[in-house]
Amino acid sequence: ETLNGVVEDCVNAVGVDLNTASPSLLARVAGLNSATAKNIVAYREENGRFRTRSQVLKVPKIGPKAYEQCAGFLRVPGGTQILDNTGVHPESYAPAKELLKLAGTDHLAYEVHGKLDGSTLARGENSTEAIAAQLAIFFGLDETVGTSAASEGTSAAPTLETPLPVRPPVLCAGCPHRGSFYACKKAIGKRPVEYSGDIGCYTLGNAAPLFTTDTCLCMGAGITMAQGFSVTQPGAKHLAFVGDSTFFASGLPGAANAVYNQHDITIVVLDNSTTAMTGSQPHPGTGQTLMGPKSEPISIPRVLEAFGYQCIVEANPFDLEEAIAAAKKAIDFEGPSALIFKGPCVQLVKPAPALVIDPDICTRCKKCIREIGCPAISSDPGDGTVRIDTSLCTGCGLCTHVCPFGSIGPASEGPVSNDEGGAR
Repeated sequence: ETLNGVVEDCVNAVGVDLNTASPSLLARVAGLNSATAKNIVAYREENGRFRTRSQVLKVPKIGPKAYEQCAGFLRVPGGTQILDNTGVHPESYAPAKELLKLAGTDHLAYEVHGKLDGSTLARGENSTEAIAAQLAIFFGLDETVGTSAASEGTSAAPTLETPLPVRPPVLCAGCPHRGSFYACKKAIGKRPVEYSGDIGCYTLGNAAPLFTTDTCLCMGAGITMAQGFSVTQPGAKHLAFVGDSTFFASGLPGAANAVYNQHDITIVVLDNSTTAMTGSQPHPGTGQTLMGPKSEPISIPRVLEAFGYQCIVEANPFDLEEAIAAAKKAIDFEGPSALIFKGPCVQLVKPAPALVIDPDICTRCKKCIREIGCPAISSDPGDGTVRIDTSLCTGCGLCTHVCPFGSIGPASEGPVSNDEGGAR
């Protein structure tokens, strides 16, 4: 069931080639079933390649409603309508074509301003002030128009009487990286340690309450920086976190250097089976190529074994006991070691039923909040009641391992209502 869900998510995210997809793959598309999928293939074999999406309406048993549901997921490479090979739905073709005109596809006399002529920032962050200044220059206005408008009595941005709450970025509820970081902290205990981070979702390990990222320079630098720290700080443990996609993109040279020079570091591969931070693109470890065809996935443990790592440990980050034991084994190893936490990104799997907190058992100690920082768990600022937001909880179960009183578990009769004074 989980695999079927992943396949359907991939099909609906990437789309399928209408002229090459098999009946089993077409049946995964929204609006189609096994019967209509077979009809599409039969029509294709009898009439030749589809030239447009709209030809699908000629396939037996596919009516306007089914076409409306499936059209956006069907791709027609080399067809007569270029938008048929995109994720744009036919109902949006008209505005899409207008946007293409504005973008210059029809060579209209529009002058485009941006990074190349200095009209916008070429690097750094686009703050509100920076954007306001850029727009002012573009429209030929005074750069201080935003501040002067208020004094002139014209429209200006409203001033809030109370400050907005601080909402720092945080790992998603159910993210496997949370369990990985927590297991490493538990395994380290009170020993001195340097956590070398990298570029990815897992950079958020630097924030409270995890505090497991001390450095973040560039992709792949966590592994090499840890090696330098191991030389200058031989009395500490050195962990280098790297994602599975970054491991293939930038981590291999550092991993080879670490074992070749026998640096006493632990490479922690956070394998969530995707490139989560930038849009869930495939990588060599997923078995899916960017253009769609399948390929044999490259095994990270086998790559490390080929490099010469003598200690390679794998664990499920959602099983805290297993994860801590694996982390201790890898960290305690003298010399280069590798620890691989393998758990899917929440975007790849369907969530399990949300967990609930039994208000009769919960002591409101807030250990679940203080130690793992899951955004689905919160406490009432008034009476301290701890709650699980069932709209965010993925049922990963990490919090059940953290609660010392066993107050968190599956709902037997559905979530406890806040109106009943309980905690969800």
